[in-house]
Amino acid sequence: MELYYNTTAGRLNVLQFKAGVLPDEVTMARSDADLILRVAGTTDRITVRYFFSGDNPAGAYNPVQQVRFDDGTSWDIEAIKARLFAGTDGHDTLRGTVGNDLIYGGLGNDTLNGAAGNDQLFGGEGADTLDGGDGNDILDGGAGNDSLNGGSGNNTYLFGKGDGQDTVELYYNTTAGRLNVLQFKAGVLPDEVTMARSDADLILRVAGTTDRITVRYFFSSDNPASAYNPVQQVRFDDGTSWDIDAIKARLFAGTDGHDTLRGTVGNDLIYGGLGNDTLNGAAGNDQLFGGEGADTLDGGDGNDILDGGAGNDSLNGGSGNNTYLFGKGDGQDTVELYYNTTAGRLNVLQFKAGVLPDEVTMARSDADLILRVAGTTDRITVRYFFSSDNPASAYNPVQQVRFDDGTSWDIEAIKARLFAGTDGHDTLRGTVGNDLIYGGLGNDTLNGAAGNDQLFGGEGADTLDGGDGNDILDGGAGNDSLNGGSGNNTYLFGKGDGQDTVELYYNTTAGRLNVLQFKAGVLPDEVTMARSDADLILRVAGTTDRITVRYFFSSDNPASAYNPVQQVRFDDGTSWDIDAIKARLFAGTDGHDTLRGTVGNDLIYGGLGNDTLDGAAGNDILQGGLGNDTLSDSSGTALFDGGAGNDTLTGGAAAEVFIGGAGNDTLTTGAGNDVICFNKGDGQDVFAAGGTGADTLSLGGNFAYGDLAFSKSANDLVLKVGADDQITFKNWYATSPSKPVTRLQVIAEAMDAFAAGGSDPLLDQKVESFNFAGLVGAFDAARAANSGLTSWALTDALTSFQLAGSDTAALGGDLAYQYGKNGTLAGIGVTPVLGTLSDANLGTNPQALNSLASLQTGTLRLS
Repeated sequence: MELYYNTTAGRLNVLQFKAGVLPDEVTMARSDADLILRVAGTTDRITVRYFFSGDNPAGAYNPVQQVRFDDGTSWDIEAIKARLFAGTDGHDTLRGTVGNDLIYGGLGNDTLNGAAGNDQLFGGEGADTLDGGDGNDILDGGAGNDSLNGGSGNNTYLFGKGDGQDTVELYYNTTAGRLNVLQFKAGVLPDEVTMARSDADLILRVAGTTDRITVRYFFSSDNPASAYNPVQQVRFDDGTSWDIDAIKARLFAGTDGHDTLRGTVGNDLIYGGLGNDTLNGAAGNDQLFGGEGADTLDGGDGNDILDGGAGNDSLNGGSGNNTYLFGKGDGQDTVELYYNTTAGRLNVLQFKAGVLPDEVTMARSDADLILRVAGTTDRITVRYFFSSDNPASAYNPVQQVRFDDGTSWDIEAIKARLFAGTDGHDTLRGTVGNDLIYGGLGNDTLNGAAGNDQLFGGEGADTLDGGDGNDILDGGAGNDSLNGGSGNNTYLFGKGDGQDTVELYYNTTAGRLNVLQFKAGVLPDEVTMARSDADLILRVAGTTDRITVRYFFSSDNPASAYNPVQQVRFDDGTSWDIDAIKARLFAGTDGHDTLRGTVGNDLIYGGLGNDTLDGAAGNDILQGGLGNDTLSDSSGTALFDGGAGNDTLTGGAAAEVFIGGAGNDTLTTGAGNDVICFNKGDGQDVFAAGGTGADTLSLGGNFAYGDLAFSKSANDLVLKVGADDQITFKNWYATSPSKPVTRLQVIAEAMDAFAAGGSDPLLDQKVESFNFAGLVGAFDAARAANSGLTSWALTDALTSFQLAGSDTAALGGDLAYQYGKNGTLAGIGVTPVLGTLSDANLGTNPQALNSLASLQTGTLRLS
């Protein structure tokens, strides 16, 4: 039957079934906008096009207003709808009209849609899908797991025992004052209904059954007031009703089980109750109470209050200014990290009534702050309080600690209490600020971290590390280890402080100045110094106190990046820089000293005792003083002045000056062109084999040429200088001979017979030089001619082997000349000596002579 558009009021188009068709034989169904009527037991059917056009059978497009039968029965539009919406035992798909429809699904998995109007939809048995459409609808899924969507309007969802597991679906509705109701049927009491949240959904269960109804998106964006929440109220048959706040209050009351509760955008009060609960306040200024159990609390956004209660709880306030409550019996809680860059933020750890400030002790563990309540096992840990050693960082979740008596500790007060130390073995680490840290009693470990810190170890064997910044370190009593770290640091040490060590810190900063400051009561004259390997040891006289500066002489270089101290100071204002330290250290003592120089140009004096001096690198001056001394220098050039005693002098590869002094000395030269100075009265020296340079023997003192004589002893050459003095040249005649001496120099001015400008060519100039090898050759020829020859006077050949004379220069320069003339170098300044040693002509060519007065300059002079 086709569409005919007809707007005539009161029109009545009739579908008349012929005789033989009974009303009970006719079934009806809707297909889109069409009504289909079938005759049972046949394939006959008639379709009324657009009967439901616009969901409105009364519309102008519907071509039939009445159905009649031969037995007189007639169905108007309402009767047609009633029969159509009664449902069947099958899976029905029924759509209502613009009117107020009553639609029953019956058996089967039905799909009901009320369309417009205030409709009532009853799904009956089966897994039904109900959609109220427009209008204020009532939806009852009945038995089975049903899907309910009220559509627009203020809708009511009916649910009762035996109704299965239904779902109220999302419908976006921004209508102000909307009120969609979940109505529990008779037989369901309020106390039988429990609630839980799952993601954004609210689930309501009926106790003692498997029945439950899920309200989808009740908590959309944590906001039950949002347009996505399809239910605003829950009602019961006894008249009880719960609005959204009442629903939240019941939901957030917690149970005896392990609850997972998430709040809303509002200000929520959430209780976990018993069990290991997970509470999240979401947005808003929330109050979260975990109760008993190991609970996890997260405040979310807003200014929240978190109380874990009994048990070991995890507390995270989230954004905002939060308060963490903790008291006796609350177990071992943790305030978790929350990254917050808000300026002026103030998160508070509030101790409950019954906890006094004096009962709380603090300790640091890595980046965490741990606060313990004395007399209990209760403690609360603030994670990342010291993140990057900075309590002011965005990672620290607590900025203040408060007590019930009104006491409050800000970050500075917390640090002050924490860094006060205890009677035990404390491990304390500072912050990026300027910290004052006390170890107190015990063997403490203190680390200043960044900032200009002051560390005081107190009693015990303490370990102090300044970290970055310009720090002050005082180990106090006990044997302490001090490491200033980077920066210009000050190490304090005094009487009674034990045996401390300043540790190595590699620092390449130019101009760095780390100071060892002796405390009041320690005078400069009370401090003695010694070297041990690369370390400098400073002792306080009359005590067992000493402080060791590790690697002061690293690679023999106090200026190296490994030396942790550049200056020593005293309370009286005295200060020693590195050069002053070296000067005092290298001055020697009355004992048997072992002194090693540096990479620089050193003056080392052994003093009394049998001393061992090593110049190390640089151009060094080694003076043994009294005693049987051992002098050596393996790098750079050197002046060896053995002094009185039987000394051993060993040179290196460079040109050097050897003065054995009084006593029977042993001299060993190296590859350089060395100058060996020997005066009458110097004893019986041995020139050891092995030198490979072209050396010069420089003779001085008040001797006469007639005192000089060669002899041979086994493989050795012996030069006698008078009756008592001689030099033995070892292995001169060996199969592999050692003949490093090639020249003889005589300081003629020292002789009684010297006559400046006189007629004797051997005595007319201050310095005379001869071919030493030629003289020895003449001696050897004489021995060959006379096998019984035991001694040969050099006067027999001096004139023949004279090389030159000079009043202005000498091999070995002023050093050889002054020693040969005066028998000492005492009073000559270090600077002119180093000038002679550093001259490339040393040992190879004569060096200009200077007046004694011009040599006696500077504050540092030879002994």
